[in-house]
Amino acid sequence: MKRDFFSKPEVKTAIRNYCLVLKNQPTGNSFEKNRNDKTIVLLESFTHRTEELEEKTQVNINYISERFLSDLKEADTSREGIDNIFSSAFRFLIELNLNSKGELGRDYLSIKSFAIHQLNLFSDDARIQIEYALREMPISIMKELLHGEDFTALKAFPSVSLKAEEIMQKIESELTTKEERIKELSNILDNYQSAFNFVGLHKGFDDLSSKKKEEKKRTFYLLISLAFLVLTPISLELIFLYFKAATFPTALLSISLVPMVSLTFILIYYFRISLINYQSVSSQINQIELRKTLCQFIQDYTKYSTEIKKSNKEALDKFELIIFSNIMSSDEKIPSSYDGLEQVANIIKGVKGQ
Repeated sequence: MKRDFFSKPEVKTAIRNYCLVLKNQPTGNSFEKNRNDKTIVLLESFTHRTEELEEKTQVNINYISERFLSDLKEADTSREGIDNIFSSAFRFLIELNLNSKGELGRDYLSIKSFAIHQLNLFSDDARIQIEYALREMPISIMKELLHGEDFTALKAFPSVSLKAEEIMQKIESELTTKEERIKELSNILDNYQSAFNFVGLHKGFDDLSSKKKEEKKRTFYLLISLAFLVLTPISLELIFLYFKAATFPTALLSISLVPMVSLTFILIYYFRISLINYQSVSSQINQIELRKTLCQFIQDYTKYSTEIKKSNKEALDKFELIIFSNIMSSDEKIPSSYDGLEQVANIIKGVKGQ
């Protein structure tokens, strides 16, 4: 995991303060002057290359960043203190150089040359750090890289690639299986859709059949009622004649028959209308039941009709004629009410004429 260090305001402030202290520090010889100048150049460059340093010096950031910051804040201007600051900064410089494609600038090469040629003039701790940076630190950095997450992932790439290939083969196999299963389900759904279409058609006919059966039941009750009513005037007239025939003149008896006969004819007329209507409803129910029966065995009609009509265009004409034709009610056979009344009026005129 990448750690931030040089971009922190705390670190930048510590570097600037230390450079100010070092610039005002008196020197006793040329070595100290060169060391201080090169330390200032090195530290000031760190404040301008924070992103690059944090990207390419993570090993030393993890190892010595806390100690380096502590030394900067302490601002020890003794020989050992300045040497330690230089050696720590030198370690960052070497790691930056190792992780960069080309060579660093002329100033950095001059600093590296100074550290190599003036190595014996540094204090013991600083000399050890400089020798480590030049000889052993590249190996340590390489070890860090080899055992880092990125390189570990790279080493695991062949096994990961093999595993990925196995997974892909498994996925392809599963996709093939699932594709076949989807096709099967699609065919099943097509069959269900066709079945549901005819189920819906059957349901519509069934609802219509229920209504027609209710209508037939009401018509039947009306028919029975009219049958009793047709017999009622005749029965009443016979009873009247049986008890009163001896006391009434023949002319009056003839006249009394007129209302009875008229009412009887009217009732017979409406009985006939109800009977024809009852027969019509029964016929309609039979037609509806026939359609319901046909819907129970005709499946996938559209596809079937398309295929079968290629070989025989008239194969389904009878089926379509029955299923999609109107339900006949035979209304034209039912006489109108005005026709019946006219017939009754003619009968009455005939009786009066006699």
